[in-house]
Amino acid sequence: SGLIDEWISVRTTGPAKLAVHTVVLASGEATGWHRHQGWETAIVRSGEVVLWRANECEPVRYTAGDGFFVDDAEPHVMRNEEAGPAELVVTHVLAPGARDSEDVAPDCSASTAAQTVGK
Repeated sequence: SGLIDEWISVRTTGPAKLAVHTVVLASGEATGWHRHQGWETAIVRSGEVVLWRANECEPVRYTAGDGFFVDDAEPHVMRNEEAGPAELVVTHVLAPGARDSEDVAPDCSASTAAQTVGK
């Protein structure tokens, strides 16, 4: 379990596909800038990750036991800046037939760390 320390509201316009993934980021690894055709929740099970959201461009650090919410189609990137691995449980709620994610151009040009794409 994890705590999402903000108010969230979710709604679908019809049936939804639910996908749950375990994501492990090695030290220095990033997801690359991407977005989902739906929303995402994540719980940090171990380690730490830094999350950049395109609409804020301010990095937020999440540690074990923290959770976060990413709104529908919001570009974002997660990066592990710590010495050890970070493990997350990520849940996507998507329209049936939608891909889990799609790559987008890097955002937040003020931060070179946030520009790191790929693994």
